[in-house]
Amino acid sequence: MNPFLSLLRSNHNYRNTWIGQVVSEIGDHFNNVAVFGLVLAQTHNGMVVTGVMLARAIPAILAGPLAGVLLDRFDRKRMMIASDLLRAVVGRVSSSRSTAPRPG
Repeated sequence: MNPFLSLLRSNHNYRNTWIGQVVSEIGDHFNNVAVFGLVLAQTHNGMVVTGVMLARAIPAILAGPLAGVLLDRFDRKRMMIASDLLRAVVGRVSSSRSTAPRPG
């Protein structure tokens, strides 16, 4: 039997983590299709869709090496907590800006 399949069968915690990751990846793909479809429907311009793709990819490409170094040097649990807190702050600021009443 394939060692990966035997690991999935024998390790309950790993199996649950792996299934959760698969579901998350599927959700990410649906989100990408929806966002790119919405942008294309609103603008009718493929270059704008390309811009959205780049706007999503470039931060991950730039932050990836830095995140790897930080994770190697600091406690991963604390880094995960700090990352989630930072994400919450960014989400809160973004949502408060998008729901603020517009002048006029």
